[in-house]
Amino acid sequence: MNYFDTYDLYYENLLLLQYDASELFQHMLTKGEIREEFIIDVLQKQYTNVRFARGVITDGNIQSGQNDIIILKKGARIRTISNGNTICAEPKDCHAVIEVKSNATGTDIRRFEQKVEELKSIDKNNSLICGMFCYKVSLKKTNLLKMFGYRFDKDLDSYINGMNREIHHLDFFLNIQKEDLECIEDQVYFLKDNLGGYQLQYDYPMIKNFFALLDGLNCI
Repeated sequence: MNYFDTYDLYYENLLLLQYDASELFQHMLTKGEIREEFIIDVLQKQYTNVRFARGVITDGNIQSGQNDIIILKKGARIRTISNGNTICAEPKDCHAVIEVKSNATGTDIRRFEQKVEELKSIDKNNSLICGMFCYKVSLKKTNLLKMFGYRFDKDLDSYINGMNREIHHLDFFLNIQKEDLECIEDQVYFLKDNLGGYQLQYDYPMIKNFFALLDGLNCI
């Protein structure tokens, strides 16, 4: 493993350890907010010239629901709602929207699919990247992969793309789940391709794919 992969693995394990540490809090909303803030802190330390915020996106007529993380473009006009990190922004001023889930269910993924469809309708330039970041997924891996069009082929002993998929609008989906810091069997990363399907990425550490996506947004 090269130095950069070691650095990414450090952050992946750090996020998982912080997830476990935040379990001390009983209030579910508090846990969620603490985890979102920690992810933003991890990203901010690596992308020092990028603005990360929570808030809504609107074209002036249609308004989205609250978004966990919005990655803003340089020069974006900031309309503060309640504090310095909760904003209202136009689609043209946003690179991406990230939904954060502690333990995503199938219902959570379907609801976000609907939310992304709404966000895409607001974004007339069709440039907004929308995806989900999960610490864990409350689904069997086979059922999760079916949602993105994959099935397990016994002859090939691997997952292959070829099923009717349930998800169409998400641009990416990342699950960094591990039973322990050495086990990577439950991890998965899907990236939407140019044909509208999803490529299952296998580069490890898994969060490396997520950082590569952010690099490609030309945020810096």
